[in-house]
Amino acid sequence: MSTLLLHSCCAPCTLLPLELLRQANWQPTVFFYNPNIQPRQEHDRRLCALKSYCQQVGGELLVNSADAELWIEMVGNRGGPFPLIVGDADFDLNRQARLERCTACYQLRMQRTSEMAREQGFAYISSTLLLSPYQFHEHVQLQLADAAVAAGKEVYYTDWRPRFSEANRRTRALGLYRQNYCGCAYSQTEANLERAARKAQRQNRRAGTSTHSPSADSQTLTFLDDHAESKLC
Repeated sequence: MSTLLLHSCCAPCTLLPLELLRQANWQPTVFFYNPNIQPRQEHDRRLCALKSYCQQVGGELLVNSADAELWIEMVGNRGGPFPLIVGDADFDLNRQARLERCTACYQLRMQRTSEMAREQGFAYISSTLLLSPYQFHEHVQLQLADAAVAAGKEVYYTDWRPRFSEANRRTRALGLYRQNYCGCAYSQTEANLERAARKAQRQNRRAGTSTHSPSADSQTLTFLDDHAESKLC
């Protein structure tokens, strides 16, 4: 069966869903559409890794243009002031802002996936975002379902999160490029700040001193070089 279009966020998150779908007698086509990934060089690096992996396993791959300006217009101003992490107590506040922003990002990507499915004649859509425990899983599922209904398509839904650790081990063993942030400039800064804050917490607990998280007050969000196409592959 070859009527499923699988939205892919990156190569590491594609390995296991693609394999499991094939085991279930599907022959999915992989679709890369991630205008959230910044800067452009990072976008292209992840795309190159996915192209290489699909070639290795004989997977078909469709690629959409980066659409960076559309992402900034539709998503970039969501979630309130940036950044919101200024101390330990603000992780929940940051999560709410991230939820609003990520939901809009899911919506944009799932809508384009369903449109591509309609254009190319696929009956079903799914997404590798359903693998990651770091995504807002229920919101991915909801946006996937809404996009499918709007385009007259069906959703192939599976909660792949229980296999996330296995996918991590295997992609590491294969030497696939593994990024350390979701994709957008927000997520890159937030990830760096959260890692620094948690490191400080661990160090302070060991030292028995009060905890003070790195402040983000002076951080400025920059959407980096989204227009210059890089030649990585």
